[in-house]
Amino acid sequence: MRHLLAIEKLAIASLFISAGLVFAFQLEFYFPSADAFWFIFFHYFGPFLPALAIPAVIFMCYKTKPRAEFPRGQRLRALGAFALIVYVHFNFKLWAQLINPFLFDDTYMAIDEKFPFLVAFFSAMAAGFKCILSSVPNAYHEIFAAMFLVSFTIHGVQEDRKGFDHLLLAISLVLVFGGLSYAIAPAWGPFVYGTGDSPAATAIQQAMASFQQGLRESRGAAFEPSYFVAALGAMPSLHFAHALVFLYFAWRYVRWLGMIYFFPVTFIMAEAIASRWHYLVDLSAGLVVAFIGIVLAHRLLAIQPRPPVLLSS
Repeated sequence: MRHLLAIEKLAIASLFISAGLVFAFQLEFYFPSADAFWFIFFHYFGPFLPALAIPAVIFMCYKTKPRAEFPRGQRLRALGAFALIVYVHFNFKLWAQLINPFLFDDTYMAIDEKFPFLVAFFSAMAAGFKCILSSVPNAYHEIFAAMFLVSFTIHGVQEDRKGFDHLLLAISLVLVFGGLSYAIAPAWGPFVYGTGDSPAATAIQQAMASFQQGLRESRGAAFEPSYFVAALGAMPSLHFAHALVFLYFAWRYVRWLGMIYFFPVTFIMAEAIASRWHYLVDLSAGLVVAFIGIVLAHRLLAIQPRPPVLLSS
């Protein structure tokens, strides 16, 4: 364990937690269909590949630094750990309402109704992005996925490896803690009270709701592998949590990217409310999850032993 990367320790811990949940609540591990697997690969693992390939090409062409500074081995190990964390995360989300079947949509909607000016403010912000939704109907998710690709690529090719290592661990912590927190006070989302401003989002929400209802009523027996990534979980908003993590590390390590990221983070925040994916309180909870991920990532990597530097011959 002493020589494991922090992300590998996190992956092992998440696997033990998931096994404990399976035993305690009589659950089962779910696996994706081929289509769901490729969705996960494209949105989570695909963005990781440039962080492996581009530094490898640079290293082969310009062997001017100590070999230990090329993170090939560690990044391959980190990719394996990240893959396990992503798999466990989606099981956490599928299990959330089997572990805790009590929904808090009424409570969260009552909070929204106490702050109508905030809901109206976010809806007005989202109206400014109508041109994006007319060209990319599912922009709420596509921009989120693009932030994975851009962040992993940009941080992965930086000379200072700390940015990439901190970012990946923080994202992994958000997946683990956020996945577990879906079971604390679950909700489906405000779309159950009325449709939002995106017809594309409404269609997806209806399909997800049908699957979620069957999963709940059957105590998990009606699971469909093609819906592996489609469990409903409004609380907390991990779209917003991930976006904040990307913004933080971009601002800290690649300032120009951080300035650009204010635009997609604002879009995700506004569209989450306008398309009725999330309640106001979900965004607040997402902020807390992002903060936990960032702080723990810094602390865990601070105590992780560094590999020795091997001088090139």
